[in-house]
Amino acid sequence: NIDSGHSIDFGSKPTGFVGDALKFTIYNFGSDVLSLNPLTLLNNHSNQYGIVQPFPSTVGIDQSVDFYVQYRPVSVGNKSDTLRIGSNDTRTPQFDISLSAEATPGPEPRMVLYQGGTAIANSGTYNFGNIPLTRESSNISFSILNN
Repeated sequence: NIDSGHSIDFGSKPTGFVGDALKFTIYNFGSDVLSLNPLTLLNNHSNQYGIVQPFPSTVGIDQSVDFYVQYRPVSVGNKSDTLRIGSNDTRTPQFDISLSAEATPGPEPRMVLYQGGTAIANSGTYNFGNIPLTRESSNISFSILNN
């Protein structure tokens, strides 16, 4: 059980990483159907967090529903937001959960060009040798690697 205002820390993840979704369960212990408003992310990092499955609009008496929140960093830095669950609960019409995480730089591509076993530097050259004007060179294979 968590109270409104509780904080959830997703930890540190590299950009481009899709983290595990955290499961939240809403219980209705009331004597009437609980009506839920769509989930709202209140701050400017709503693109960093997502609701993984559709969010229900009602919870029956003595019933529960699950929803999942996922952290998906798209830019480097500390990312915090507030997840708000609005409802017809007269005691807690707005239930807030503070979300926080840190995004670190993700892996970056690094292209390397090879001919045979020899790397060719950026802006480098490859010598095809002496080829008469009336002839074609033999086929030369190049490999592009991402390492």
